Order: sequence, then structure tokens, then C-alpha cells
Amino acid sequence: MDRKFELIERLSVARQTGHLPASLGDALHAHLCNTLPVFARRALQADYLRQAAELLDGTPWQRAERLATLIRQWSGRRGESPLKQALYHAALLGRLPESPRHLYRILTETDA
Repeated sequence: MDRKFELIERLSVARQTGHLPASLGDALHAHLCNTLPVFARRALQADYLRQAAELLDGTPWQRAERLATLIRQWSGRRGESPLKQALYHAALLGRLPESPRHLYRILTETDA
């Protein structure tokens, strides 16, 4: 079955039952994000990375270093913590940067 039709059917059931399973929410989120232009996906990914960094202590550089380490060690699963959820959503939008310097630039962008 086409992925779009599967999502529509699952959404219809969720609407009727009043229950949206996390897996359906994630699938819809990923599908909608993939329809965005590349620049919008990058901006949204940067927002998720900033959300993750805000949960860490330290200066922006220290947070960038810590976030880079966490990304390299992360399993790719959603997880229960807000930090892992932010990383998961950022990863749905594309490959995550692993360089502290790249992450620092994202965290300190002034036009964000």
C-alpha cells in the first residue's frame, strides 16, 4: 500500500478513536517535514538542535561540545527525555552535524 494512503487510513482511525499513537504522530511528522523545501528543513532541524542544547548546562561552546558527543553516542531512537526527543526530530530532517564547531554556529546564529 502507498505510504500516503496508509498514513491517511491510520489518521482516520486515530480521529475516530480520539487516540493518536506516537508512531503515527512520528510518521506524519516525518512525512510533512519531507515535503518542506531544503532550507526550511535545515531551519527546523536547527531549531530542534537549539532546543536540545538549551537542556544542557554551560556556555554555548560547552553545549556544542556536549551536544556533538551526545549525537555521536546516540542510538537514533526517540527516547523518553526531552533531549533525545529533540535529537530524534532533528534527525528526521536530515543528517545531524557532529562537529562542535558546526553545532556552535547553529547555536549562536543571531537570525534564528
